[in-house]
Amino acid sequence: MLKSLAKFYLKNFKKIRLPRDLIEASVRKNANKIAVIEKDKKITYSELYERAKKLSNGLIGLNIKKGDKMAVMLKNCHELLEIRIASYLTGIVLVPIIWDMDIKSLMFILNDCEVRGLIYDRDILKKQINEIKENTRVKNFIEVSDSKESFFEKLIKENNSELTKPELSEDDLISINFSSGTTGRPKGVCLTNKCWIESFYNYVLNSDGLGKNPRVLHVLSFSTAGGVAFLPSFFIGSKNIILKDFNLKKIGELLLNKEIDYLLVSPGYLYEIIDYLKNKKIKSSLKEILVGTEIISKSKFLEAINFFGPIITGAYGMVEVLPPLTSNTQKDYYKNKVLIINRLKTVGRTMKGVEVKIMNKNKFGIGKIALKSGTISKGYWKNSLLTKKHFVNGWFITEDFGKIDKDNYIEILGRNTDIIKKSDVVYFRKEIEEIFHENKKVLEVCIIDNRGKTECYICPRTGSELTSKEIEEFYKKNISELIRLDRIFLIEGLPKNASGKVDINKLKEKSKNGRNMVVEFNND
Repeated sequence: MLKSLAKFYLKNFKKIRLPRDLIEASVRKNANKIAVIEKDKKITYSELYERAKKLSNGLIGLNIKKGDKMAVMLKNCHELLEIRIASYLTGIVLVPIIWDMDIKSLMFILNDCEVRGLIYDRDILKKQINEIKENTRVKNFIEVSDSKESFFEKLIKENNSELTKPELSEDDLISINFSSGTTGRPKGVCLTNKCWIESFYNYVLNSDGLGKNPRVLHVLSFSTAGGVAFLPSFFIGSKNIILKDFNLKKIGELLLNKEIDYLLVSPGYLYEIIDYLKNKKIKSSLKEILVGTEIISKSKFLEAINFFGPIITGAYGMVEVLPPLTSNTQKDYYKNKVLIINRLKTVGRTMKGVEVKIMNKNKFGIGKIALKSGTISKGYWKNSLLTKKHFVNGWFITEDFGKIDKDNYIEILGRNTDIIKKSDVVYFRKEIEEIFHENKKVLEVCIIDNRGKTECYICPRTGSELTSKEIEEFYKKNISELIRLDRIFLIEGLPKNASGKVDINKLKEKSKNGRNMVVEFNND
């Protein structure tokens, strides 16, 4: 009730109906607080806002204005936050692109969206920038670097902060967020001001708060899932600690010095963090860890709780229906001080402001997951057929298969591409990976289909001395009767993409040379 009143008060009395309104109210409230810590830089909320207004004027001076598309290809940095603020202030449509996207997909997006400006990291596109200029219709290229003479800094330096703000509405398109393109051409999701502000209000309805002046470490890319945390963090006055790259040593130092309270992370990164902290004997003083982008393994969820305490929150979300959608917290997996192990394989229950249903259930209650929320997007950019298929009567029909138990806890099983068959028996790769996760020497595991071959990649824990023979024996004892794998690889670490997910394409590259193969089975 109180949270609903808070939403009503903010929306109707404070008139916070657009992300721009929220930014302005947040700056007034948090002006002198530290907004960003990045390397040796400390930037207050008012300083960040002033730079964003100057940037806005600089972009308008380049004839990039409301409704125009502006692409951004940067790793996490304060400039990326300033760009996002400038987008909210001006109505310029932000097209965030993950920094490790391949050059062909990048150029496709730039042309497909008719992008007028590209803000990019010089170190990332140094070798490809001339090819991009020759093969796209982009008019303005804005370089970001550590140099005070970069074009980005020049725009800020040469403009003032007196900004004439255009009229904006809830239904204005404000960002087009693209997939990585690992399964074909990238598809863009059209998000309006309403999508982003309703995401914030769903946070208000469901959050217990993050305490006073929370210190949040951002590991997930602001161009992907990490971007959802921006508005809530800004509103509550978080001190946002930014790492350009995932760095275990730096994370360990921050935890050792008790410099962070909250962590947003992918499952794969969380596994690596736990392994590193255990190996270095570093204790954590974190207050909460939010795990997103992929479904966390039940075994690793339990391990995380045992290591950090019951501060882990598992979540489910997607860009087509902005989070928060579901949540699996201590209140869900503990009852009368007893841990309910089975709930760790779920993503929790739906949050306020969200509806979930299972479409076309089979006899096991499994079907496609459908979602409804005020955060639902307008559809896919220039793809009416895909939009018509997935956006139906106010619902978004996902590609995820799942089921809901009698207590309304939701389990996500996977997609069609995650299905492994043996005769008439069907398994999802997550179910088989979970069995491998139960091996105490295994840190990470990923099963993929590679040109019709089912391959399994296993990363051992630090110092575990996991051998090929042990892996083969574990497979034959626990898995071979369920499904047949064609190849098993033992590798030092699973490669991650900019979203913190396992990079399937890089795994496929590893299999080409056959190195690190434990065993190849003849399943003919």
